[in-house]
Amino acid sequence: MSEILNPQGTFSDLSVIITGATRGIGAGIAGKLSLLASNLTLGYIEGDDTASALLGKLKKNNPNVIVHKGDLSTREGARGITSAAIENFGRVDVLVGNLGPFLYRDIFETSADEWDSMIATNLSSHFYLVKELLPGMRERSKGNFIFIGGIGSGQVTGHPKSAAYNAAKVGLAEFMKSLAVEEASNGIRSNMIAPGVIDNGEYSNGFRDRIVNDIPMGKIGEPSDIANAVAWLISEESHYVTGAVIDVSGGYHLVRG
Repeated sequence: MSEILNPQGTFSDLSVIITGATRGIGAGIAGKLSLLASNLTLGYIEGDDTASALLGKLKKNNPNVIVHKGDLSTREGARGITSAAIENFGRVDVLVGNLGPFLYRDIFETSADEWDSMIATNLSSHFYLVKELLPGMRERSKGNFIFIGGIGSGQVTGHPKSAAYNAAKVGLAEFMKSLAVEEASNGIRSNMIAPGVIDNGEYSNGFRDRIVNDIPMGKIGEPSDIANAVAWLISEESHYVTGAVIDVSGGYHLVRG
């Protein structure tokens, strides 16, 4: 990738919040951006030891990294992490919304509490964060929202055992696109990255052997694949891109049944 720039300054000038940042895709994004010298606020809700270990690792290359524990599915939690970022780094230029647990369960077996949780974490949390960040971004005429969706989030299709999760992610895609239209004149961009099957270190060998046959590129993705796409969307190279859903799936979103 060529030199990473922002329309109003260098990449190192940027203050970035990453949610769901201490494991899997989120940790991969944090690692990539820390090497590019961003000011990072990493959100998480559980796993203090994991968060502490990641913080120690990232600070070896970049001292401008903090972690913040909180429930971002609430307005108070969203206010907490944005306040922490502003207190430490003066402002927030970029939100990477990676928060969003997965639920694999058919509709008949999904409880009302599970449904509410999927909508709150995968959709409402991003609304709360955007509401906190928009006033400052509008004042500076500068801002960048990058949401991490699910595979095929830009498509409305039926997929067994993931109705609650997919409904939230498709809703997030619509939210992202509406935000892009409404805020473009204010210098604020909004996009989504839709990962395919990304190695999180938790897949069984049996699953890996089965799923790889369904991926046109013949391999499972890595967190770095998503991190590289995030870095591009932050960079000046993507300055004319807003309202896009970018599938990073090795072609799996084209053939998933």
